Amino acid sequence: MKFKSITLAVAVGLLVGTSGSVWNSGNNIAHASASSPQVRSILPNNDRTQILDTLNGHYQSVCFIYVNNAIQGSGVVVGPNTILTNRHVVSKAKSPQNIKIAPARKSQTEIPFGSFEASDFIVNDEEDLAVVHVSPKSIGSIGEIVAQAKIVNNPSTSVGDSITVTGYPGDKPWATMWESKGKVVYTNDDTIRYNASTYGGNSGSPLFNDKNEVIGIHHAGGSTWNAAVRFRPSIYNFIQENIK
Repeated sequence: MKFKSITLAVAVGLLVGTSGSVWNSGNNIAHASASSPQVRSILPNNDRTQILDTLNGHYQSVCFIYVNNAIQGSGVVVGPNTILTNRHVVSKAKSPQNIKIAPARKSQTEIPFGSFEASDFIVNDEEDLAVVHVSPKSIGSIGEIVAQAKIVNNPSTSVGDSITVTGYPGDKPWATMWESKGKVVYTNDDTIRYNASTYGGNSGSPLFNDKNEVIGIHHAGGSTWNAAVRFRPSIYNFIQENIK
């Protein structure tokens, strides 16, 4: 049973989609075709707030990710056994089991549901996006113990819209969840740019609209903006086809 109820807008589908590459214990990861992300940026609009009640509402779907005991990232629960993050967060994992996922983590010592392990992941061949499948634990599946976030197909986003980026920035106390508020400054079919500040560790963070729906996955930045992969129809379908 979910801790709190948030509507899930993604359907359970096939394990492997037509536009991605899968890695499990017997496969090598495919080379990524998209360009490497730039450094995430602290911008003049540095409106970041620590989330102290990580079990409240949509925050519980946000995950701390730790790869090879070295690489820190963020993600979001979107299915019973599925999270989303960036391809560049997980692509260097020595094995899927070296990807550790802690939903609603509050701090270095406060981990409400403990840590889960990945069983495999699928990287998108066009965008900096990965669908990660998560092994259940004795307490249940990751998407059963926390609410699954709602994702939006082909979101209607305009310049000036309010957004938040929620994740685990590396310039803050380790493994603490932070929300960064901002506005959309540019959007097209593939990307959403915004003036919300982020930092290394925010990679894979969900980009929420003002309804707390996920409209993209944060992955990169420039000198005056940060950016997310937008859920255009082909990306939304890729996610749906690979949810477990």
